[in-house]
Amino acid sequence: MMKMVEALFVVAIVTGAMLGVLNYTFIPSPKESSSKGLEDTALTILRSLDEDNRLTYAAFSEDNTDHAAIQRAIESAVPPNIVFNMTVIRLDTSSGELKYTPQWSVSNFKGSEPTGAKTITYTVTSPKVTVSGLRGKITVGGIEITLFILNCTDAMTWFPAQGSVSDIAKGVKDQLSPWFAKTVLINNTSDLKTLVEGNIPPNVDDAILKNAVVINPLGGTYPYPIGIDTNDPHGDQVNLAYAMGRAVNRFNLTYMCYVGYPATYVGNPNTGIAGLTMLERKCLDAYMYGIDNQTLGSTGKEYRYSESNPGTYTSVAKEIYTTYGVFPGLNQPNIFVLGKSMMSDFHLYTNDALAVFQQEQQGYPGAIYIHYMDINNNNQYDPGETKGVFFNLCFPQTPDVRITTIGILQQYKPQIYRTKFTEKDTIRFITLILAQVGAN
Repeated sequence: MMKMVEALFVVAIVTGAMLGVLNYTFIPSPKESSSKGLEDTALTILRSLDEDNRLTYAAFSEDNTDHAAIQRAIESAVPPNIVFNMTVIRLDTSSGELKYTPQWSVSNFKGSEPTGAKTITYTVTSPKVTVSGLRGKITVGGIEITLFILNCTDAMTWFPAQGSVSDIAKGVKDQLSPWFAKTVLINNTSDLKTLVEGNIPPNVDDAILKNAVVINPLGGTYPYPIGIDTNDPHGDQVNLAYAMGRAVNRFNLTYMCYVGYPATYVGNPNTGIAGLTMLERKCLDAYMYGIDNQTLGSTGKEYRYSESNPGTYTSVAKEIYTTYGVFPGLNQPNIFVLGKSMMSDFHLYTNDALAVFQQEQQGYPGAIYIHYMDINNNNQYDPGETKGVFFNLCFPQTPDVRITTIGILQQYKPQIYRTKFTEKDTIRFITLILAQVGAN
């Protein structure tokens, strides 16, 4: 008996304690405790209904059977104490004004909307619409330009681990040609000679040399055609570099060196060891004298430097690769740099907005250099004086054509047309309202 009294006494104490706690504890109403999750529930329902496009097809359907199927699906997805109303709304612009016209709705309740209801809006596109991402072509002054890729199979390259010259050129073409109205492969050094002399190679139609982009995918090597004549007193082998620089100036070309120190070697089966001849800075000097429309000479300066820091993408480059969906590899482990003095010596201009990689102590490891004529003789860049562009990526490692693509897109910023609609009545809004019964 005594044990029974003790047990009742303990129960009384615990019950009293619980009542005391409840006096100081806030108990939310059913409305407040449940409404927070209603929006998430509504969005989850709509997304699950549209996983197999059921909701999209029903939204544009005039068949009541399709509407009823959606109603049954929602009813099976919500708890018994949740009511709903789903309405499909059409966007109408036929009158010149934007109008929202309800098309059909399903619901499991009638009357006024319960207090505490939550609404989610969802958008679907007609299944009859062709939706595709379209790339605008690169233009200059509103005119589509040509891409020339130096696929000189009779020249040598200095990174044979990447495959043949044709393999490398094909990778460049696959990545970049969709952005250009015309892509031309320069298949031998004879055609290259024709190009730098200002003519379109034979059997090439609809190509335009003015404002074109020329990409040399052979690393720091110029594919060298025998017989270029520029009255060069410094040796026949730098003639091509000088002639290419002159062509860049004359036709306002963008010349892109794919990887490595630019203009370090010339490549031709008839020259050097295994078709390669190292010219060190003489070849780069020749190109710079050409682009600046100077008499060929030699500066005696070294414009090429090595940096131990890894190349880091600029914020502009990151914006470009997220905008255009071109995602390159990780930052380069070590880099070459073209010195800042080269810019003042040959009227070149660049900045962070034109750089693919952040500036290092000696200069930019990957940047677009705009050449200007300096008509006012003040060594100040004026966009109206642009005469040619030099784009160089100074990397000793495996070349990444995606980085080349980022630089070209960074320079021209072609338009992207995200969608193309092939019929009217393409978009409909869906609103789903959820509320808890008895949550007042």
